[in-house]
Amino acid sequence: MRVKTSYIGKSLNDFQRPTVIFQGSENVLYDIFMNPEIKHIVEASGHIYEGTKITRGSS
Repeated sequence: MRVKTSYIGKSLNDFQRPTVIFQGSENVLYDIFMNPEIKHIVEASGHIYEGTKITRGSS
């Protein structure tokens, strides 16, 4: 998928909330995380959806 992790750290607005920023082809990760058919695969990798905020930005 050629996805690069650009940032792993704390949210600037809430220091108790982690923030991860990925860079890759347009919509690749967004489509994966938003697809209910793939949710169980993502959760099996250890990701916790509860409380997750997924947003997209532009480069």
